[in-house]
Amino acid sequence: MYNYSEVFTKMENSLMSALKLSKKDFDERYESTKTLKFEAKSDDWYFEELTFIAFYSGFKADTVNKKVGLIKEYFPDYKTVSKFDQNDINKMMADSKMIKHPGKIEGIIKNAKLFPSIISEFGSIHNYLVSLLPDDTDETLKKFYKTVRSKFAYLGDITTYHFMTEIGLNVVKPDRVLIRIFERLGLITHDKQYWELIVHAREFAKATKQKIRYIDMIFVEYGQVKEYGICLEVKPKCDKCELSKTDYCNYKN
Repeated sequence: MYNYSEVFTKMENSLMSALKLSKKDFDERYESTKTLKFEAKSDDWYFEELTFIAFYSGFKADTVNKKVGLIKEYFPDYKTVSKFDQNDINKMMADSKMIKHPGKIEGIIKNAKLFPSIISEFGSIHNYLVSLLPDDTDETLKKFYKTVRSKFAYLGDITTYHFMTEIGLNVVKPDRVLIRIFERLGLITHDKQYWELIVHAREFAKATKQKIRYIDMIFVEYGQVKEYGICLEVKPKCDKCELSKTDYCNYKN
């Protein structure tokens, strides 16, 4: 039987050492991820999540981060955006400072125009999402994924899971960092096993009794190209990883 708890503890210890933090400071650093849960948010909060998930999709984070203020100016709330027409799209496309991607822009506008009918029927976007989640079983989450992906514009294989992660559901975003680490741990065999990766992430959460967002964050930080990143794509710092000399790691330098 795979010892999820042991593997994750070794990752925590390695990352704590790389960050040069005490256990207390390490816990404080990630405290917010340990309390995140699926709870009521405003309709505009959900609209903003869908908006930025669309913009971040396929783009470097730094590219979008520099445009956050401008994006919010163009997409302030769903009511305003639901009235947009081709003239508004043309205005954005003519702005030299704006990210010019017609697919993203048109998808966001489609979502804004969809919001009023959902809110009219369910009272709020949150109520609609709650109606899709009678429990936290694998089957329900897979059905939620399919429904939401088909309902909203500009959500794809990974971005739908990104949305589910951001709203506090018991999943992770299976991005390239997590895929790389889960492959090296032998938990998945190829980069399209998104659901299989999520199932294992849920097992890590269950075994450690932690919120899955915390599990997600530790894996992300473990593999990101930062001064403290360890399981990097190029030249991973195996000497800093407690898993590198165990049977859990399949990566060979």
